[in-house]
Formats: sequence, structure tokens, C-alpha cells
Amino acid sequence: MVNFADGDLPLTWYPTNPFTGGIDRVGSGGFSRPVTVDVTGNYDLSIGGSFPGLMKILVDGVQAYSGRSMVEENSFLTNTLTKVYLSAGRHTLTVLYNKPALLPGGDVDSRFGPIYLSTQYAGDVKVKQVSNSRFDQLCTRNLDWIAIAR
Repeated sequence: MVNFADGDLPLTWYPTNPFTGGIDRVGSGGFSRPVTVDVTGNYDLSIGGSFPGLMKILVDGVQAYSGRSMVEENSFLTNTLTKVYLSAGRHTLTVLYNKPALLPGGDVDSRFGPIYLSTQYAGDVKVKQVSNSRFDQLCTRNLDWIAIAR
């Protein structure tokens, strides 16, 4: 996770609540953050929130993403933006944002971040069904989600 609120931000950008790592009331501007990955490979680059303006994301000075998201009033929405190939080690991630002046929704206070880098893809996840009589076996497992279905 690349925490937007962890470091210097442009004057019009403020750390958000209630979720960690995002920013609120965003005007035009940008910032850079160091990010370290342990394994060389392809990474999904995703971002929380939404942004009506043009966002560019650079990794080590090379543009990895450029675009806009749908304007949603859901800070917890996570959008996959692109895939990037990273070698193990330290990299610099730069976020540049231009707040739109004349687009529908352009005056909405943007709320977005953090960025997530992951080698796991939601499509790769396998669902496992466990009978109610065996629910206690889940207590010692490392799980992302448990849903009770009737």
C-alpha cells in the first residue's frame, strides 16, 4: 500500500477519514512516494476512491497510467488502473492530478487513495465452502473474507 497521507502533500490536499492512506478536497497538484517490492513481477496497480480529473501515475519517471474514474461518492471503492512490471527493490511512485474545471462533476471534492500494488488478482481467488459443523477450523486460517450463506 502506498499511503498518500504519509508525507508532503500539495496545500489543497488533506488526509481523509475514516479510511487510512487517502486524501480529500483535492485540487491540482502531485507528489512522489518511495515504494519497495520484495519480488520481481507483474503488479496490479489499484486506487481507492474516485477522481473526475485527469490522473497520471508514474513509476520511476515512466508513465504507467493516465485517465479518469467515474465519480462515485464511495471512498472505499477500489479501482484497478493498470498492471506494472517491477523489479525487486525500491521504486518511486509519482501521482499527478489535474482537477477538471469544465467537466460534469468537476467541482466535486475528490477523495482518493491509497494506491495498492498486488501480485494477487481477485480473479485468481478460489471460493471454498465449509459446512457449519466445521466453522471452528476457520479460526486458525489466514482468510480475507468469510460469508455465511444459508
